[in-house]
Amino acid sequence: MNWLITLVTEAMTEFIVNILAEWVRAVIVEAIATFFTEIVMGLIAEWVAETVTALFTELATFVRRSLAVY
Repeated sequence: MNWLITLVTEAMTEFIVNILAEWVRAVIVEAIATFFTEIVMGLIAEWVAETVTALFTELATFVRRSLAVY
């Protein structure tokens, strides 16, 4: 009868450990994905901000030059 208790205990332990390992893996993967997403979104936002700023700077320069001709 002891072997049955041991078998059931080992099975339950392995099941719990596998569930915990899967949960930890999912949490780590989610954290890494969130981290990289924030980095990529930050880089894209920075690039868009620089591009828009440069575009308006060039547009303002063009308008000033155009008005100076007349």
